[in-house]
Amino acid sequence: MKLLYCARCTTPLMSAATVFICPCCGAAYRQRGTRFSFVADLSGVSVKEMMQSMEVTP
Repeated sequence: MKLLYCARCTTPLMSAATVFICPCCGAAYRQRGTRFSFVADLSGVSVKEMMQSMEVTP
């Protein structure tokens, strides 16, 4: 699996289900097929806490 990087700050993205979040700037992206779309700016939100609450166990 290739690492995905934030389009804003080039930081590697963290993934949760179909959402990818930048831990540095708070940008959130959604994957649809092979395309990625910017969906939210989560700056000011504790991204790590949010990612832990979104974790899905298989």
